Amino acid sequence: LPTCPITHLGIEVKEAGTLNQIITNEQKNNITSLTINGSLNETDLKVVNLMRNLEKLDLKEAKDVVCINPYGELLPNKTIREIILPSECQNVNFSNMLALETIGVSTDSLHFSYGNSSMLNSIIYSEGVTVIPKKDNILEPFDNVFFPSSMLRISHDALYTSWGYNNVIVTCNAATPPVIGDWEWHMVTDYYGSYSKMSFDEPQNEWENQDFSHTVLLLGHELFD
Repeated sequence: LPTCPITHLGIEVKEAGTLNQIITNEQKNNITSLTINGSLNETDLKVVNLMRNLEKLDLKEAKDVVCINPYGELLPNKTIREIILPSECQNVNFSNMLALETIGVSTDSLHFSYGNSSMLNSIIYSEGVTVIPKKDNILEPFDNVFFPSSMLRISHDALYTSWGYNNVIVTCNAATPPVIGDWEWHMVTDYYGSYSKMSFDEPQNEWENQDFSHTVLLLGHELFD
């Protein structure tokens, strides 16, 4: 009897480099949505990038991920449209993902590089994320930014682009918007002496600043999955 192929798959990789042994050729050809837990290395991610129909990749619980597409410019990925970035990695590169439209961020202080991913349109910060740290132009390629109700603070530089403040729609699942400010180094003196520490400076009513006249802020809207 004919059967419908499975299009979503969740996999746990207990040993880095073994994904190719876990997933079948049929799954590689049919899967459109893939969730991977466990440690991954370059070999595993090459397998992922060769899956011909994969559109959504959830790496939230994956570990040791540095570059989503290790093939680089030699073989840009043309199918993956959405990626949920790992929560345990602080720097992730997803350059050479030509069809990528949406990324999901699941942890504080996650930095990423998007290179030539020209189709990027939306970034979704998961519930539980509280801060976007100082990182120039990190939101520049996005037309739509989604903040959870847990978001408390945003770096002033995150919304700044090479031509001024971003022309963007910000949707926030909270009645009160997060505070915009700057991270600055300050001298702190304690029992052991003086040292520099990065802290957040909170301005007043920054959303009402004329610099953000091209930014649309929608409050109290639920985020989509």
